[in-house]
Amino acid sequence: MIITATNYTCKSFWDGKHEYKVLQTPATNIQLVSIYKNGTCQSVLGSKNYGMNASFFNSDTNKAILNIAVQSGSSVGTGQYVPDPRGGQVKDGTVNLIGDSVIFWNGSSLNCMNATRYSHDTRLPKAPNTWVQGGIGLYLCDQNWQNKYLAERNAAACALDEVAARTGVLVNKNTKYVYLFACQGLIAVSELRTAMMHYANLTEGGSAGSWAAIMTDGGRSTQLCSREGYVASAMVRDVPQIIALKNKT
Repeated sequence: MIITATNYTCKSFWDGKHEYKVLQTPATNIQLVSIYKNGTCQSVLGSKNYGMNASFFNSDTNKAILNIAVQSGSSVGTGQYVPDPRGGQVKDGTVNLIGDSVIFWNGSSLNCMNATRYSHDTRLPKAPNTWVQGGIGLYLCDQNWQNKYLAERNAAACALDEVAARTGVLVNKNTKYVYLFACQGLIAVSELRTAMMHYANLTEGGSAGSWAAIMTDGGRSTQLCSREGYVASAMVRDVPQIIALKNKT
């Protein structure tokens, strides 16, 4: 049976071109979860959690994740090693290798930071019931967003002119709500970003205010599960790590 979480809403959002599934929940209801075991990954549905796929990962090799993903101070990676940009190797889940941005909950406030490479960054929380999820910054309302996006580490892996199923995390720092976005249609990065801005009633060149967003792994990894249904890429692949909802039963 799928874990039932009551502290959320999940609805469809139509931006005039594509349908998105948006799962809204308080930051306190989020937990990052590894669903990797003995070399095997799972789908979000198969994990019996409500939530969404999260970190980019080595889909064709060892399944190591390529983003910071820390729950209560501990990595939720596979326990394997990935190249350290400074040289040598470091455990997966402790470094951003695709993107330089993170969204995090420190127990009292919800924040987004860019130019963040390692989980040991002193600005990031490590206490119980905190979490940090990395990805590629979407720079809402910023008219120079494309240059900032492309300046993030290995962002070219998700090229601006390519279309794919997409997922991302939108947050409101004032209300402390997290919005998990998934679109199983083929869209560009700019379309995901624009849909998030429309959802938050933001305009290009205006102020993003308390809103911020990152893009997470998409393509065949795209999947979001809730009581209201399951949306996924047409040829969904299993993933090693997800953004899940806590059990509220």
